[in-house]
Amino acid sequence: NTSTINTQIPNTVDLQATIVGSPATYVGSGDYTFTIVYKNNSPISIPIVSIQGTSGINNFAGGAISGTISLGPISCVASGGVVCPTGLVATGGYTIPSTTTVTNWPAGATLTMTYTMTYTAGCGSSSVARYFYSYASIRIDSLVSPNLVDSNQTNNTRFLTYNFYPTNCPPVEMSVSKTGTPSTYNGDGTYQYTVVYTNNSGFTVPLVSIKDTFSVPT
Repeated sequence: NTSTINTQIPNTVDLQATIVGSPATYVGSGDYTFTIVYKNNSPISIPIVSIQGTSGINNFAGGAISGTISLGPISCVASGGVVCPTGLVATGGYTIPSTTTVTNWPAGATLTMTYTMTYTAGCGSSSVARYFYSYASIRIDSLVSPNLVDSNQTNNTRFLTYNFYPTNCPPVEMSVSKTGTPSTYNGDGTYQYTVVYTNNSGFTVPLVSIKDTFSVPT
């Protein structure tokens, strides 16, 4: 006499990423704080989950740099039994590298990560729109869990953008001067030249080419 009960284990999961920015819209130079929430909406625990978070800027407009960004440290708060990954250090535009994995993510558990991006406005063509952004993604590891399928991949990624038009760059004023010692021909001997390149623009010019040549007529 035996009794068998077959319990069907669900193979569909639902992972979600959301981003909230503060301030919510572009306000010029300053700090922008992003809060990313990663959540397992599934009824089951997931063995391994990959998460990622990036920030960047589309910063070239009219040949000039229309802004720069720098990233501060990232904090993590876990709830529901999941554990925050360690060693998250902002490098380049990445706050959460694409190689970041989280193991044993329980049903309903969340990771909340917060970081600040400092934007410094530059200049460029005011007729060309630019933007900076925060991006987040969360996915199952298909190699470790090939039988799991994300049933709602529309909420796996979020892309929050801040659109702006840069300020027109003022005219660039560069100058060069050269002096020689002695100042006139003095026969054989040593002649010393001093070249002074000056940026008279009143602001930093991102890229400058300089050149100096010397020749002896034959």
